[in-house]
Amino acid sequence: MWAVVRTWISAPLVVESAVRGTLTLFLSYQAESEAVARTLVEEFARRVNLLLENTVLYHRAEEATHSRDEMMAVLAHDLSNALFSFRLHAQRGLSKGGEQAQRALGAVARGSQWLLGLVKTVLDVAGMEEGRIKVQRQRGNLAQVLESACLLQQMDADERKLEIVRDWPVDLSFDFDQERLLQVFFNLVNNAIKFTPAGGKLEVGADHENGRVRVWVHDSGNGLSPEQLERVFERGWQADPKAGGKGLGLYISRRIVEAHGGTMWVESTLGRGATFFAVLPAEQVAEPVRHGAVSVVP
Repeated sequence: MWAVVRTWISAPLVVESAVRGTLTLFLSYQAESEAVARTLVEEFARRVNLLLENTVLYHRAEEATHSRDEMMAVLAHDLSNALFSFRLHAQRGLSKGGEQAQRALGAVARGSQWLLGLVKTVLDVAGMEEGRIKVQRQRGNLAQVLESACLLQQMDADERKLEIVRDWPVDLSFDFDQERLLQVFFNLVNNAIKFTPAGGKLEVGADHENGRVRVWVHDSGNGLSPEQLERVFERGWQADPKAGGKGLGLYISRRIVEAHGGTMWVESTLGRGATFFAVLPAEQVAEPVRHGAVSVVP
């Protein structure tokens, strides 16, 4: 049988100046014991408040550590990709000389400019706000960004005898973070080259309609299974671990696109390659003047 409740005493549980609950002690004591009970409840509530405050601080510290680790992962991933690409361009250009050397120097110059922007933005601690990547929009032509992404990969494509087909309007001008979107399309073209068999073809294209720019990168590789499609944007996941990398490129790319207010997804059928899409809001894109489907072959 429950004892008769003569009275009860409640104390608020306060976290960050807001009441999150109450602690209540039900009493069957005589009235002269209530003062002792009140002191007990208040002390217990104080200790619970401290525990809750410490829990909040601990979770915030965990989030800060996660954001720091994520920034370092972004930096390590893109720096390793860029430096490896620079080394290949320099080695091949210097070994062949002439026009090849000029192409190599041009690629290194473009890549260096992108790399400087990457380091500046990734190392900016304020670049991550509540787990989101911060973007700095300015007027630019996305067509030039797409061209740079292709040129940075051209020597790798030549090495594998791959054909890169470009198909986008000459002017895709709107406000966006140029360094960040170059990261995205560098990653997409890099992946397409990795997973396209030697002698194959990949397509980089873009169009715009109703205030949105849609970009796609299509490869002629083996494609992705339904199980792989569900995991392709997961942090650390790799379709083929033997292909190298840390499984961060697509994860990072999707977050950058979403930070622009856009969306990113992939469509694929086994044996028919994969197509990655990125759709970005762009209310002030100029009227399209197509430069046509241009094939670049070794």
